[in-house]
Amino acid sequence: MAEARLEIPNPITNQEIIPAIDQAELAQRAAKGIAAALAVAAEGHDGPLSLGLAGGRAALATIKLLGAELVEKGVDPSRIVAFAADERHGEQLNWPEIGVLLREAGVTNHIVPPAATEAGTVGVAAQQYATALQTNLPKDSNGKPRIDVLVLSIGEDGHVASEFPTDSTEDGTGIATVSVTNGYTTWVQHSPKAPSERVSLSYDLMNTSRHTFLLVSGSGKQAAYQKARAQHERTPHFPVAHPLPAARIMNETNGFLTILVDRDAEPRNFRGLGAELAAVGLGQVFPDTMYVEVQESAQPNKVTKLQTIIDSLRQHMTNLIVKQGERWDEYLTKAPEEIRETEQEIEGE
Repeated sequence: MAEARLEIPNPITNQEIIPAIDQAELAQRAAKGIAAALAVAAEGHDGPLSLGLAGGRAALATIKLLGAELVEKGVDPSRIVAFAADERHGEQLNWPEIGVLLREAGVTNHIVPPAATEAGTVGVAAQQYATALQTNLPKDSNGKPRIDVLVLSIGEDGHVASEFPTDSTEDGTGIATVSVTNGYTTWVQHSPKAPSERVSLSYDLMNTSRHTFLLVSGSGKQAAYQKARAQHERTPHFPVAHPLPAARIMNETNGFLTILVDRDAEPRNFRGLGAELAAVGLGQVFPDTMYVEVQESAQPNKVTKLQTIIDSLRQHMTNLIVKQGERWDEYLTKAPEEIRETEQEIEGE
């Protein structure tokens, strides 16, 4: 079985889905993508770059590989201002471990929420963190904090950072009590996942990110990811009353969104298309199927050619993504003749 990866941004939603065989490959591909996104953000100026990070095993595995990728892309780590997407206030904290890995990658400028013991309460810590972000992050043209790259993970209930679903809490109230402070952070009370109090970036701030990476790893994330994708896809026509936080990121982000998902979290990305390949060709963007498997015994001469076409599609779609209002069918009229001819060839088999 030969595998050809179809990884092309969706020109309508400014999103792409990148499949990975396992968490190790997901982390490797995420680290490469983050470094590339920071390199793009660094173009044309010599000021600071901002990188927001949430915790989780996939994120930690990614950060471990980030230093080498920054070197590969020519990004000076001393320019990067790293900050926490959320923090738990209790016995277990995210940032100490993240901070160690970042320093190993050469990223030493960090902004983190103050401990509740220092601030007095978690609510005060959230307020102080909002002020720190406003003061220390690079600014956009409107004077607001600028997020160049944001790395998030999906939880088993569909939460991102420490923004949880509003219809699933352990305290029986049916809703997590939150208080947004300063528009930049959220004080989470009665969290459905211990510890009960947390500080998180607000949706308003997260959705300003220029490039967000959403990591989905492990079979425990499968149900939440598939639900979030379904909510995202139906939103333009049938809005969901209480979408999962992951779906809100998919729906509301103002920048580009890269979703990296491994086989355990989304097995459907790895199904062999076989005869379906002849039926669908390459003339569509598949929301959940971005992985194509071609049997060499059935099409021994197609594998290399298909990979070339996929590479060409990815390059053309990357160029197109910055043009607002373009549609996929409009892109096809501009695609190279080779792409159209091969689509017809596959459809005819």
